Amino acid sequence: PEQKIMLGRCYGDDGNPAYGAPNTRIAKVRVHSEALDAAGVLANYEAEKADFGPPPAPKIEFTRPVTPIVFGAQDPGAGPTAKAAVTIKNTGLVALPAGFQVAVSGANAADFVLDAPVTTALDAGESRSFAVAFDPSDSDPKTGAVTVSWLAGAAWSAGSASVQMYGNNKVVYIDQQNGSDSLGLGTFESPWQTIAKALASTLQGDMIMLEPGVYPCDDGAAWGGRVRQLKSTEGASETTIQGGDHWWIGWTTAPTGLSFEGITFAPRLAGSGTCWLRNGTLSAFSLKLVDCVFTGNWGWDYTLHLGVGGAMLGELIAERTTWSTPDDIAVLGDGQTAGCAVTIKDCAFDGCRHALSLLGRNAVVAITGSTIERTTNHGINIYQGTDLEAAISNCTVREAGGAGINIDAGEVSTITLEGSTVTGCTMAGVFFRPYIDGTANVPSMTITGCAFADNCRSTNDTFAAQGDITCNGWDNVNNVPAGAILIDRCWVGSIAHRALLPLNQGIVLIDADVAIVRNSVVEGGYRGIAIPTADNRTKRIEHCTLIGTDEASADDINPDTTAAVSHKDSTGYGEGLNAPVVVNCIVLGYDALDTGTEWDAASSNNIAFVEGDPALVDPKLAFQAGAPFARPGEISPLDARNDYRPAAGSPAIGAGVALAEVTVDFDGVPRPVPPSIGAFEGGGGGALVYVLMGNVNTDNKVDIADAIALLGYLFGGGTKPAPQCAKAADANDDDKLDIADAIKILGYLFSQQPMLAPDHGAITAANNTCTGYPADGNDGAPFFPANVSGLPPCAVQCQ
Repeated sequence: PEQKIMLGRCYGDDGNPAYGAPNTRIAKVRVHSEALDAAGVLANYEAEKADFGPPPAPKIEFTRPVTPIVFGAQDPGAGPTAKAAVTIKNTGLVALPAGFQVAVSGANAADFVLDAPVTTALDAGESRSFAVAFDPSDSDPKTGAVTVSWLAGAAWSAGSASVQMYGNNKVVYIDQQNGSDSLGLGTFESPWQTIAKALASTLQGDMIMLEPGVYPCDDGAAWGGRVRQLKSTEGASETTIQGGDHWWIGWTTAPTGLSFEGITFAPRLAGSGTCWLRNGTLSAFSLKLVDCVFTGNWGWDYTLHLGVGGAMLGELIAERTTWSTPDDIAVLGDGQTAGCAVTIKDCAFDGCRHALSLLGRNAVVAITGSTIERTTNHGINIYQGTDLEAAISNCTVREAGGAGINIDAGEVSTITLEGSTVTGCTMAGVFFRPYIDGTANVPSMTITGCAFADNCRSTNDTFAAQGDITCNGWDNVNNVPAGAILIDRCWVGSIAHRALLPLNQGIVLIDADVAIVRNSVVEGGYRGIAIPTADNRTKRIEHCTLIGTDEASADDINPDTTAAVSHKDSTGYGEGLNAPVVVNCIVLGYDALDTGTEWDAASSNNIAFVEGDPALVDPKLAFQAGAPFARPGEISPLDARNDYRPAAGSPAIGAGVALAEVTVDFDGVPRPVPPSIGAFEGGGGGALVYVLMGNVNTDNKVDIADAIALLGYLFGGGTKPAPQCAKAADANDDDKLDIADAIKILGYLFSQQPMLAPDHGAITAANNTCTGYPADGNDGAPFFPANVSGLPPCAVQCQ
């Protein structure tokens, strides 16, 4: 009696009531039979319909930083400090209308400088960044805040959010060997002795300077609720903080921000202690490490722990910091580390279990310029990455005991890998596992400008049959492939140890919804590119150069399984099903393509050279040095790669079909129209000269002004400038400038007559674009002679 069950209203993403939305809760009610009437109907009840929760509203949170901004000391009159980024996110259900306010508030607001903010409408889930600097009027400590405020709407109240700022904070000194907590003053001349004393005697944002020494620290509670900077006076080689217990930095629910610079962290005893950055339900935590060192064997298998239990809304920033912690995870984020931001820049990891192992829900990860070596498991491991943003760039991963980079990515996740090298790993160089649960929010990964070699070294067939790059995605609800992967301008050298590891493949794209390989080189491997799925998905291989280094043995039951392009699985079935689109590719090897692959070397603008059928076209690549093509015996070292650019006179040059989405080649050189076949443009080792024929005045267009400019140069008595690209003005390709060239340009403009390009090809209005020609090209005469009527052949190329 008198009991109620209340079901709150559920709202959809548009802010409207959505009673059938996926997160609607269903209540089951069990009643006793005596409560039913004769017809079996529940009697004596009342029903209420009401909104028990608040209506949808915008909600603004500071996602970076999540703890106060500390600017440190700045001399008055020296101008503003470097700018600090401030990022807000609308975590509510509806848009924040335009016109909200972003301003500096607080007692010393005038000492902080905020760039003009953009205050257009901020959609639900959208983020926006601002920049603020510190420019003090005097040397006193300053405080302020960046505050975002908004007016009430029809269904919500006015609100605000802010993040604190500090500048000109106090600096204190501690000296473990010569200081005194009872007699010291915390000054350089009279330091304290312990970290605990310094923490208890300083305010938010103050700097604690550590003189050389070893500082024991196991009082976790002393760090909670503080924003502090700790910096050594002599660097990490002279200053060590020893951790004793298992949670010596933070077990707290209070906002905490810590910055360490030039400090070594080590366990007091081998196998004892770890740095727990937070536990429980901490709402905001920030840790910054600069020029620090983590060393030794820690007690709980990790050195930095980003959270257990409740939701973490915090950040880790590590710069120029090294980890040498045998078989320990350097940075662990598990539990519910939702919304965390991890930035790792110019760091080094050696011998750890993982450099980073992170539960990636709503996480933002940026790893740049870092080296990860000899991990006993995956180098980088990100799992359950729903709403994940991860960007890895200019990193080196070597000899990982698992995959070099292993990422499980769920809905609404975007991962980029750029300019990085992954070599010598036991499993795949990159293993991308996209997954969804029946939604359209497909996770994606883009790999650009990377190099992979000698991965998949395991003798376990499951691992060995992976590729240097492997993608394996799935929709768990609809049981179809999921995820999108784009591989662009990459070099993949599949392992050459054939006797030991016969199954290695360069790129394996299993069950990806969208799989595109573009502008890339793949050397060697059991297969160069394997796309085994039989589903009708988007699978394209564009402008690639695929070089085989293996051949089938006499007793191979599938003699075509060493093909450069395959859409079979490891057992060889699926032949001829839903073959990938292969266009503008050079495919060279023992077997170019699996039997049944639906392509035509001529009509698809491809060149295939198969060792078993040498009658096909010889590509004449630079590494051949003029000799007939012969398959390389092994992959080339990454620091001495074979030159697979088309040599002068190669049939690949200018033989491709233009693809709107492919604008540059492997080297970033613009693709002309028509482009060359393969990963590279041009001849002579890739050196190209870009010319827009008839463009005498270098304004990137061809009109009557060009003919007038050439006539002015020829007959103006030296008063008019010379053409800056003489071959562009040499419209009849006779390697001299005269009136005939001006007439040729006028004929092109008004009579549809062709001009002649440096390679003597016909140029009409339909194909006259900025085009690259081999610098050492020769069609009986050099494309670019030493001079053209005394002028450099092309001093200024077109853009």
